[in-house]
Amino acid sequence: MKFFICFLFLTSLNTFAIEQIVFVYFNDFPPYSFSSSPQQKDAKGIFPEYIKNIFSKINIKVLNESYPWETAQLMVKKGEADGYITSPIDDRREYAYFTKNVSFIVKNFLVYTNKNLDLQIKKIKKIDDLKKYRICDYKGDSWSQKNLQDIYLVTVTRRMECIEKLKKNNIDFLIANIGFYNLIKRENKEAKIFDIPFINKSSTHFHIGIRKSYPQAESIIESLNHYISLESIE
Repeated sequence: MKFFICFLFLTSLNTFAIEQIVFVYFNDFPPYSFSSSPQQKDAKGIFPEYIKNIFSKINIKVLNESYPWETAQLMVKKGEADGYITSPIDDRREYAYFTKNVSFIVKNFLVYTNKNLDLQIKKIKKIDDLKKYRICDYKGDSWSQKNLQDIYLVTVTRRMECIEKLKKNNIDFLIANIGFYNLIKRENKEAKIFDIPFINKSSTHFHIGIRKSYPQAESIIESLNHYISLESIE
Protein backbone atom coordinates (compact mmCIF):
# COMPACT_ATOMS: atom_id res chain seq x y z
CA MET A 1 0.00 0.00 0.00
CA LYS A 2 2.82 2.41 0.91
CA PHE A 3 4.54 1.60 -2.38
CA PHE A 4 1.32 2.35 -4.28
CA ILE A 5 0.87 5.73 -2.55
CA CYS A 6 4.50 6.62 -3.26
CA PHE A 7 4.03 5.64 -6.92
CA LEU A 8 0.95 7.84 -7.22
CA PHE A 9 2.80 10.75 -5.59
CA LEU A 10 5.75 10.53 -7.98
CA THR A 11 3.45 10.12 -10.95
CA SER A 12 1.48 13.23 -9.96
CA LEU A 13 4.72 15.24 -9.89
CA ASN A 14 5.25 14.47 -13.56
CA THR A 15 1.76 15.24 -14.83
CA PHE A 16 1.31 18.70 -16.34
CA ALA A 17 -0.90 19.71 -19.24
CA ILE A 18 1.95 21.74 -20.74
CA GLU A 19 3.83 21.04 -23.95
CA GLN A 20 6.59 23.62 -23.76
CA ILE A 21 8.00 26.32 -21.49
CA VAL A 22 10.24 29.19 -22.64
CA PHE A 23 13.34 29.93 -20.57
CA VAL A 24 15.58 32.93 -21.18
CA TYR A 25 19.21 33.50 -20.21
CA PHE A 26 21.95 36.11 -20.27
CA ASN A 27 23.64 35.83 -23.68
CA ASP A 28 27.08 36.80 -22.36
CA PHE A 29 27.65 34.80 -19.17
CA PRO A 30 30.09 32.04 -20.16
CA PRO A 31 30.46 29.24 -19.25
CA TYR A 32 26.96 29.29 -17.71
CA SER A 33 24.98 30.82 -20.57
CA PHE A 34 25.89 32.45 -23.87
CA SER A 35 24.86 32.73 -27.53
CA SER A 36 26.72 32.03 -30.78
CA SER A 37 26.94 35.78 -31.37
CA PRO A 38 25.30 38.95 -29.97
CA GLN A 39 22.83 38.85 -32.88
CA GLN A 40 21.70 35.28 -32.21
CA LYS A 41 19.21 34.25 -29.52
CA ASP A 42 20.31 30.62 -29.23
CA ALA A 43 21.28 29.59 -25.69
CA LYS A 44 24.32 27.49 -24.91
CA GLY A 45 26.20 26.61 -21.75
CA ILE A 46 25.72 24.98 -18.36
CA PHE A 47 22.43 26.66 -17.43
CA PRO A 48 20.41 25.84 -20.59
CA GLU A 49 21.52 22.20 -20.49
CA TYR A 50 20.68 21.95 -16.80
CA ILE A 51 17.20 23.44 -17.27
CA LYS A 52 16.47 21.17 -20.22
CA ASN A 53 17.49 18.10 -18.24
CA ILE A 54 15.65 18.89 -15.03
CA PHE A 55 12.40 19.75 -16.84
CA SER A 56 12.60 16.46 -18.72
CA LYS A 57 12.08 14.78 -15.33
CA ILE A 58 8.58 16.30 -15.19
CA ASN A 59 7.92 15.76 -18.90
CA ILE A 60 8.01 19.40 -19.98
CA LYS A 61 9.96 20.45 -23.05
CA VAL A 62 12.01 23.63 -22.79
CA LEU A 63 12.68 26.24 -25.46
CA ASN A 64 15.91 28.02 -24.48
CA GLU A 65 16.69 31.53 -25.72
CA SER A 66 19.29 34.11 -24.70
CA TYR A 67 19.27 37.92 -24.65
CA PRO A 68 20.98 40.79 -22.88
CA TRP A 69 20.26 40.18 -19.20
CA GLU A 70 18.08 43.26 -18.64
CA THR A 71 15.97 42.23 -21.65
CA ALA A 72 15.65 38.61 -20.46
CA GLN A 73 14.43 39.67 -17.01
CA LEU A 74 11.93 42.08 -18.50
CA MET A 75 10.58 39.37 -20.81
CA VAL A 76 9.74 37.15 -17.83
CA LYS A 77 8.21 40.06 -15.96
CA LYS A 78 6.01 41.00 -18.94
CA GLY A 79 5.03 37.41 -19.69
CA GLU A 80 6.92 37.31 -23.00
CA ALA A 81 9.00 34.43 -21.59
CA ASP A 82 8.15 31.96 -18.85
CA GLY A 83 11.19 31.43 -16.68
CA TYR A 84 14.86 31.91 -15.92
CA ILE A 85 17.55 30.80 -13.50
CA THR A 86 18.72 33.62 -11.27
CA SER A 87 18.97 35.01 -7.75
CA PRO A 88 15.48 35.33 -6.17
CA ILE A 89 15.70 38.91 -4.94
CA ASP A 90 12.55 40.65 -3.64
CA ASP A 91 11.83 42.51 -6.90
CA ARG A 92 11.78 39.24 -8.83
CA ARG A 93 9.66 37.47 -6.22
CA GLU A 94 6.88 39.97 -6.93
CA TYR A 95 6.20 38.38 -10.32
CA ALA A 96 7.86 34.94 -10.18
CA TYR A 97 7.85 31.80 -8.03
CA PHE A 98 11.25 30.34 -7.18
CA THR A 99 12.45 26.92 -6.17
CA LYS A 100 13.30 26.58 -2.51
CA ASN A 101 16.40 24.55 -3.32
CA VAL A 102 19.42 26.27 -4.85
CA SER A 103 20.81 24.85 -8.10
CA PHE A 104 24.15 26.65 -8.35
CA ILE A 105 26.35 28.76 -6.10
CA VAL A 106 28.77 30.89 -8.09
CA LYS A 107 31.49 32.85 -6.31
CA ASN A 108 32.34 36.35 -7.51
CA PHE A 109 35.85 37.79 -7.79
CA LEU A 110 37.52 40.95 -9.04
CA VAL A 111 39.81 40.61 -12.06
CA TYR A 112 42.52 43.10 -13.00
CA THR A 113 45.45 43.39 -15.42
CA ASN A 114 47.21 46.57 -14.26
CA LYS A 115 50.44 45.56 -12.50
CA ASN A 116 50.32 48.77 -10.46
CA LEU A 117 47.40 47.28 -8.56
CA ASP A 118 49.47 44.38 -7.20
CA LEU A 119 50.58 46.37 -4.16
CA GLN A 120 47.39 48.40 -3.81
CA ILE A 121 45.08 45.41 -3.48
CA LYS A 122 46.91 44.33 -0.33
CA LYS A 123 45.42 47.41 1.33
CA ILE A 124 41.85 46.53 0.30
CA LYS A 125 40.30 45.00 3.41
CA LYS A 126 36.72 46.31 3.30
CA ILE A 127 34.13 47.59 0.83
CA ASP A 128 34.96 51.25 1.52
CA ASP A 129 38.49 50.59 0.30
CA LEU A 130 37.04 49.93 -3.17
CA LYS A 131 35.51 53.40 -3.48
CA LYS A 132 38.47 54.91 -5.32
CA TYR A 133 38.43 52.21 -8.00
CA ARG A 134 36.37 51.79 -11.17
CA ILE A 135 34.61 48.42 -11.32
CA CYS A 136 32.82 47.02 -14.38
CA ASP A 137 29.80 44.71 -14.37
CA TYR A 138 26.88 43.83 -16.62
CA LYS A 139 23.53 45.63 -16.43
CA GLY A 140 20.91 43.88 -14.33
CA ASP A 141 23.33 42.05 -12.02
CA SER A 142 21.51 42.13 -8.69
CA TRP A 143 24.66 41.03 -6.83
CA SER A 144 26.66 44.18 -7.62
CA GLN A 145 23.59 46.40 -7.26
CA LYS A 146 23.11 45.11 -3.73
CA ASN A 147 26.70 44.74 -2.53
CA LEU A 148 28.47 47.59 -4.33
CA GLN A 149 25.93 50.38 -3.99
CA ASP A 150 28.45 53.10 -3.06
CA ILE A 151 31.16 52.00 -5.49
CA TYR A 152 32.02 53.58 -8.85
CA LEU A 153 30.28 50.95 -10.95
CA VAL A 154 30.54 50.97 -14.75
CA THR A 155 27.72 48.89 -16.25
CA VAL A 156 27.66 47.37 -19.74
CA THR A 157 25.24 45.29 -21.79
CA ARG A 158 27.83 42.62 -22.64
CA ARG A 159 30.54 41.46 -20.25
CA MET A 160 33.04 41.43 -23.12
CA GLU A 161 32.78 45.23 -23.06
CA CYS A 162 34.34 45.10 -19.58
CA ILE A 163 37.34 43.30 -21.04
CA GLU A 164 37.80 46.02 -23.66
CA LYS A 165 37.59 48.70 -20.99
CA LEU A 166 40.16 46.81 -18.92
CA LYS A 167 42.56 46.70 -21.88
CA LYS A 168 42.19 50.47 -22.40
CA ASN A 169 42.60 51.17 -18.68
CA ASN A 170 39.12 52.71 -18.53
CA ILE A 171 38.37 50.56 -15.48
CA ASP A 172 40.44 49.01 -12.70
CA PHE A 173 38.52 45.79 -12.04
CA LEU A 174 35.77 43.71 -13.57
CA ILE A 175 33.50 41.31 -11.72
CA ALA A 176 33.86 37.68 -12.79
CA ASN A 177 33.27 34.11 -11.71
CA ILE A 178 36.12 31.63 -12.00
CA GLY A 179 34.87 30.36 -15.37
CA PHE A 180 34.84 33.84 -16.90
CA TYR A 181 38.25 34.57 -15.38
CA ASN A 182 39.69 31.48 -17.07
CA LEU A 183 38.37 32.73 -20.43
CA ILE A 184 40.00 36.13 -19.84
CA LYS A 185 43.25 34.48 -18.81
CA ARG A 186 43.48 32.62 -22.12
CA GLU A 187 43.64 35.90 -24.03
CA ASN A 188 45.49 37.96 -21.44
CA LYS A 189 48.16 36.21 -19.40
CA GLU A 190 48.50 39.35 -17.25
CA ALA A 191 44.99 38.90 -15.83
CA LYS A 192 44.91 38.28 -12.09
CA ILE A 193 42.13 37.39 -9.70
CA PHE A 194 41.37 39.11 -6.40
CA ASP A 195 39.19 37.45 -3.77
CA ILE A 196 36.67 39.61 -1.89
CA PRO A 197 35.83 37.70 1.32
CA PHE A 198 35.11 40.96 3.13
CA ILE A 199 31.85 41.18 1.18
CA ASN A 200 29.32 39.23 3.22
CA LYS A 201 27.68 37.50 0.29
CA SER A 202 30.46 37.20 -2.26
CA SER A 203 28.61 34.37 -4.04
CA THR A 204 25.44 34.38 -6.14
CA HIS A 205 22.83 31.69 -5.45
CA PHE A 206 20.94 30.61 -8.56
CA HIS A 207 17.37 29.27 -8.29
CA ILE A 208 14.84 28.35 -10.96
CA GLY A 209 12.09 30.93 -11.36
CA ILE A 210 8.78 30.84 -13.28
CA ARG A 211 6.46 33.80 -13.77
CA LYS A 212 3.39 33.64 -11.53
CA SER A 213 1.02 34.06 -14.48
CA TYR A 214 2.26 30.86 -16.13
CA PRO A 215 -0.22 27.94 -15.89
CA GLN A 216 0.49 25.67 -12.91
CA ALA A 217 3.63 27.67 -12.13
CA GLU A 218 3.53 27.07 -8.39
CA SER A 219 2.94 23.34 -8.81
CA ILE A 220 5.78 23.05 -11.31
CA ILE A 221 8.16 24.81 -8.93
CA GLU A 222 7.13 22.49 -6.11
CA SER A 223 7.72 19.46 -8.31
CA LEU A 224 11.16 20.69 -9.37
CA ASN A 225 12.22 20.98 -5.73
CA HIS A 226 12.08 17.19 -5.48
CA TYR A 227 14.72 16.83 -8.20
CA ILE A 228 17.09 19.67 -7.42
CA SER A 229 20.43 19.08 -5.78
CA LEU A 230 23.26 21.59 -5.63
CA GLU A 231 25.07 21.25 -8.96
CA SER A 232 28.18 23.31 -8.35
CA ILE A 233 29.92 25.69 -6.02
CA GLU A 234 32.63 27.77 -7.70
